[in-house]
Amino acid sequence: NYKLMKKMNKFLLVIAFLMLGFGASAQSQNVNVVKRAHVDFPGQTLANICGYAANGREYALLGASKGMIIMDVTNPDAPKQINQYPGPDNLWKEIKTYKNYAYVTSEGGQGLQIIDMSKLPDTTKTFKFYTGDGAIAGQLNRIHALHIDVKKGFVYCFGTTGLAKGGAVIMDIATDPWNPKYVGMYDIDYIHDGFAENDTLYGCHIYGGYFSIIDMKDKTKFKVLNTQTTPTNFTHNAWLSDNHKSIFTTDENTGSFLGSYDISDPTDIKLLDKIRSNLAADVPGAVVHNTHVLNDYAINSYYKDGITIVDCHKPDNLIEVGSFDTYTIGSGDGFEGCWGVYPFLPSGTIVTSNIDEGFDVLTPTYKRACYLEGKITDKDSKLALLDASITINKINFTNTLSDQKGIYKTGQAAAGTVDVTVTKSGYFPFAGKAILVNGKVTILDVELVAEGYLLGTVRDLVTGKLIPSAPIVFTEISTGASYNERADLTGAFKIPGAFKGVYKLQCAAWGYKTLTLNNIKLDITKPFNVQLTAGYEDSFEFDLGWIAESTSASTTGKWTRGIPVGTNLNGVPSNTGSDSGNDDGMQCYVTGNGGGGAGDDDVDNGTVTLTSPLADLKTLSDPAITLERWFYNGGGSGALNDTLYIYAKTGTKKTLLQKVLNTDGWSSTLIILKPKVNVTGPVQFVFETNDTPAAGHIVEAALDNFKIGENLVATQELDATLTMLILPTPFTTSATLKYDLNTAENATLKIFAINGQLLQSIAISGSTGDIEIGRNLANGTYIAQLFVGNTYSKGLKFVKQ
Repeated sequence: NYKLMKKMNKFLLVIAFLMLGFGASAQSQNVNVVKRAHVDFPGQTLANICGYAANGREYALLGASKGMIIMDVTNPDAPKQINQYPGPDNLWKEIKTYKNYAYVTSEGGQGLQIIDMSKLPDTTKTFKFYTGDGAIAGQLNRIHALHIDVKKGFVYCFGTTGLAKGGAVIMDIATDPWNPKYVGMYDIDYIHDGFAENDTLYGCHIYGGYFSIIDMKDKTKFKVLNTQTTPTNFTHNAWLSDNHKSIFTTDENTGSFLGSYDISDPTDIKLLDKIRSNLAADVPGAVVHNTHVLNDYAINSYYKDGITIVDCHKPDNLIEVGSFDTYTIGSGDGFEGCWGVYPFLPSGTIVTSNIDEGFDVLTPTYKRACYLEGKITDKDSKLALLDASITINKINFTNTLSDQKGIYKTGQAAAGTVDVTVTKSGYFPFAGKAILVNGKVTILDVELVAEGYLLGTVRDLVTGKLIPSAPIVFTEISTGASYNERADLTGAFKIPGAFKGVYKLQCAAWGYKTLTLNNIKLDITKPFNVQLTAGYEDSFEFDLGWIAESTSASTTGKWTRGIPVGTNLNGVPSNTGSDSGNDDGMQCYVTGNGGGGAGDDDVDNGTVTLTSPLADLKTLSDPAITLERWFYNGGGSGALNDTLYIYAKTGTKKTLLQKVLNTDGWSSTLIILKPKVNVTGPVQFVFETNDTPAAGHIVEAALDNFKIGENLVATQELDATLTMLILPTPFTTSATLKYDLNTAENATLKIFAINGQLLQSIAISGSTGDIEIGRNLANGTYIAQLFVGNTYSKGLKFVKQ
């Protein structure tokens, strides 16, 4: 007996959970929702649910495995079954309504079922199956889901096996709802579910992990406006906000979120917030399945956690204000329990469908959330603090953390005076109180007091001179905690909240070589002095004072420093999708970095320039610059005529160093300055990219790994007779380097970091000998190299561990 077995299984599961201390009563709490009735359907499972209202009566439409069931729920305490319409015997059923008709899809096939409900509550059954007409006659069979653009009168069928690559097949039902007419399809890739309104489709690409916004005004020629990944990359469904400026999505996988996005500009989608059910704070892994939006509340079905109601009228601060657990035998991860929820009946009654547990009739009380928002800063420096944790009454359902600007946003359902705690590593915790009011935002700004400070200076390695305004970053290796600071005008820095640990150090300044040191053991009780080696080197991980300009306000594609966002034209990269890859970082300068299509943020209608700070090269006997550049020019009409120019600027004089016309991707470049450039005075370097408006070509450029130094290529050469041996390697304290110069001439042993940065220069004499190395080096990988006159040896790699 199916029903008896089901009850026995529930009983055993409940006993097991109680024995483990994880009973449903301990883990779930029904908030602002009351159950009115429950109905089981022995021998059948339920999939999604819909609703219908006419002539003063309300109905729940259940996607039962043996066919759609209509329940009269006008009296929510005594639901009554009216009909069940035969259909494919299959778990998957999705239902939407248009006028007096219900449209049902199934993974079991048979096309689109159309049910005439105009005679309800009469039990007459009038229905048929539509399998396509015109160009798709007889081809519409297996359909995963559907949505109806009720404003325009079109039904969108998703996951259509054998048609449209599983995308969307669209029929006109405005003209005749009983006799759909095929009008077009979206056939790029699979759409699992979606939302359609006013000729715009919001497709949920579950396997791609993103949603798309598609202009469907012309059903035969759609236009994808933009796409956006969702929090756990398994996009199941979506629903628009009431004002159509936001969209809410669900991901159908373990530990998933309800996500909210600003889509007021479809070409610039922004993630605003994401939230898990409050139950997930105690039982991780909850799977959110479907969301619907009513009066700026998101009503959501969770498989094992029932339903939640989230106040989303502030889409940048989602707060759970209601819940009801329809699955009484457990919580958290798993594809059992509540499949769907329907909140749109005129009375406000909510109906839900549970896969094996029948259907529930619920009455909600909608209450606006109480909001707590503010900014977390360091008390002494007033700087914003990232990743401070904020809890209310020692509970943090949504893992509220401050962002890069120190801003946090959280809240709860209940009003009243609450205890607020703010914690962050390296700071004393804050404990205070706040008064919360439904529908109101309470502002609480908090200044945290650091437990300690890391003090230090940035100096010239040789002269000891303090270097002002140098940016510096300490990153704790085990936790990833990062401290970003900049030396003041005296060259000193003070980092609050730092704690003892093993760090990676990065520091740079114009006129010096970039410093990267790994595995530094910091003791915050002692000052830490950073020493930089003179030279010109910029990998653009820091802002060292380059100036980006354009010829007019209308010119797009201005030089921008950051991690590149790639674009392509006809499958060929136009804007680079990464930096050159030959430095210890990911940033570079690019012309425009907005992503999107190739023509969205390239150089247009003018010239953009990037100018270096002043460089003093008088001490260099044969100065040269090395750099890595990217250039792309394509598309448009006529001959390609856009250019990248590289200039040296001395005073008001600009000297052309290189002119780039052809597309060549990333390219390494050496430019010797003498005798073209007079280096007796300050020199700047200018990178200029222009676009000739009439031709409409795509033009993009990028710059990385800029260095100025001696022209070593012209003055030095490899000497294979210079040899050395390092024993042992790897080593823990120090090693012995044995060298053979094959000459009595004085030589220099240089130790480089793996990224090429010079760390040590050691003078040696005699044609052969031994020298101790590595004692003052941190753990890591290094390269040793011998230099004798105008010759150098092959580099020898060694490891200290």
